[in-house]
Amino acid sequence: MRLEEGRVVVFSSYLFHEVAPFYGRDARITVASNCWLV
Repeated sequence: MRLEEGRVVVFSSYLFHEVAPFYGRDARITVASNCWLV
């Protein structure tokens, strides 16, 4: 998967994931949440 500015990526929580350090000049927004489909 190619990551692009403005793209939202959704995946299962059991997959290994992390937020790497960001050293850019602009702000970075990271959103984490949980969702249950009933």
